[in-house]
Amino acid sequence: MSMFDFDHLARGKFTYFSHMSFAFKLGCILWVLSWVSLFHAFFPFLLSGFVSSKLDSLTKAMDER
Repeated sequence: MSMFDFDHLARGKFTYFSHMSFAFKLGCILWVLSWVSLFHAFFPFLLSGFVSSKLDSLTKAMDER
């Protein structure tokens, strides 16, 4: 696979801005989940299933696109 995939948007049937919006939202969600995961590392009795359940739902959302 090449580093540059100029057909990525066409294959996914995205417009530039719909792709940018989805990718930005996904990046923000993953950023928050990374902080929650770090918090859970220090306090393992809190938020024990939160990150994994959110990642499962994100995976389903990505598969539906």
